[in-house]
Amino acid sequence: MGPDVEPNYGVKKFFITLGQGHIHRVNGKIYDKDCLVVVYAEDEGSARQRVFEVFGDKWAFSYAEHQVDSRMRGFFPRGEIEL
Repeated sequence: MGPDVEPNYGVKKFFITLGQGHIHRVNGKIYDKDCLVVVYAEDEGSARQRVFEVFGDKWAFSYAEHQVDSRMRGFFPRGEIEL
């Protein structure tokens, strides 16, 4: 799902953060400490499972969309990158 596509009903947006040493290259995209990884899923458990499938245990925290405000976004200069 890209930014121009509305998620399906019941699907929510979650954010994943990565630690200082976590750098992942997936399908031509680079995910690191400077971005918020976007995952669409029905619930946080499903989002975390998807992240484990792709990154293993090399990530930091998960957040529901309502937990990420503009102040927090300021810590991620590369912005949002969809998984």
